[in-house]
Amino acid sequence: MIDYTKEGDLHLVTMNAGPNVICPEWQQRMLDILDTVEVDCGKGAALILTGEDKYFCNGLTTSPREILTL
Repeated sequence: MIDYTKEGDLHLVTMNAGPNVICPEWQQRMLDILDTVEVDCGKGAALILTGEDKYFCNGLTTSPREILTL
């Protein structure tokens, strides 16, 4: 769904689930990654977000209300 790698101060996040739709599982994984980056970044870091396949992101699979409850 989402791969995360770190090289020095560079944090690379790659969405790799076909159409890359945002669902509750995707959101939780992204929040976990962002927490890791925040703790690890120290004085500074770069975060690069990319998408594999045809789409960077193809929308939501849930309602906004569901996402807000996570």
